[in-house]
Amino acid sequence: MDIALNKTEKTRLKEIQRDSVFLSKIKEQKIVSEINLLLSKAENRPDFLEKVCKSIVQNKDYFGAIILLQYNNGRVKDLYSYGYGSNTNHIRNEVIKGIDLPCCNIAIKNNGSIAICDPLYTCKGCVVCQKDTINPAFSILLKYLDKTYGILVVSIPERYALNQQKVSSFYELADEISYALHMFDHDSKDSLIEKNNISFIEEQATQIIALKEKSKKLKIKNEQLKKINEYSKATENCKIFFLENISHEIKNQLNGILGFSQLLQKSELLPRELKKYTDLINLCGDQLLYTFNNINDISKIEAGLIRFNSEKHFLDNLLTDLHKKFIEIVENKKGKRIKLIYRPNKSIGLIFIDRMLL
Repeated sequence: MDIALNKTEKTRLKEIQRDSVFLSKIKEQKIVSEINLLLSKAENRPDFLEKVCKSIVQNKDYFGAIILLQYNNGRVKDLYSYGYGSNTNHIRNEVIKGIDLPCCNIAIKNNGSIAICDPLYTCKGCVVCQKDTINPAFSILLKYLDKTYGILVVSIPERYALNQQKVSSFYELADEISYALHMFDHDSKDSLIEKNNISFIEEQATQIIALKEKSKKLKIKNEQLKKINEYSKATENCKIFFLENISHEIKNQLNGILGFSQLLQKSELLPRELKKYTDLINLCGDQLLYTFNNINDISKIEAGLIRFNSEKHFLDNLLTDLHKKFIEIVENKKGKRIKLIYRPNKSIGLIFIDRMLL
């Protein structure tokens, strides 16, 4: 029963982990809907980009976010950032001066693919990746159709560098920002908001359906746990009943051995009575040994300690030996009303068995 409960606990743990992943995906999607909301409230493009950087850091557990616009040949027109504290102005000044930015150069070479920058190697000395923090960074071009608007760089925890879910969400984030910049260029912000609102509503509906399905599964799991708990209680009652019965059996056999042993101490016993009592003592001893062997076997099975010594045997030989053993017992019984018949079958070949256990 303990093994069954452990398996249930492991299954429950997997369910919790899957739920955690599901909630994590919802959190990843939250930033996209947040960008749509910021777009609807933004007074202009600079206001929008500043709030986007702040939202990225607060909702995605990144250390910092920087958006560099019109980055070309080492020159930046505008820079928006959040999460770098007192270093923000320093970064802005250095970048606008035209300082070389390895992370941006790598993003340009990747042409739309994410670059994972290491401040100790690929981005050594980069003011954006911040060498002192030794945190890697994601960088990617903000590009829609044939136009490149700039570069997005975020400073990330090291564990995110090889996390496929984080990488995928970063692609989606860059696409949303790029499309928003495209809409600003074409003065189509309202149509973008309407489109994204419809998409957001559809996503929310999908999530509600998924949560209902999760709730249904959890209800089923709870029912299963309830049944397992009931089975556990029934098993415990069976164990108590078993121990009471086994105690009764052992006590009866011990009473038989002790009682007949006391009778043997009487010197006036006839030979016939003496043999009768010794036979009964032997019978009680055999029964007691059988009971203890059964208890030992049950304990081994529950602990998983039963060992199988699988060897080749002829099944016909085994059955013949058993027949010989039990035919002697049958023949010694009074009345001889039992006939034990075995007809050998030579067509049965070798089998792999544990002879003693069988």
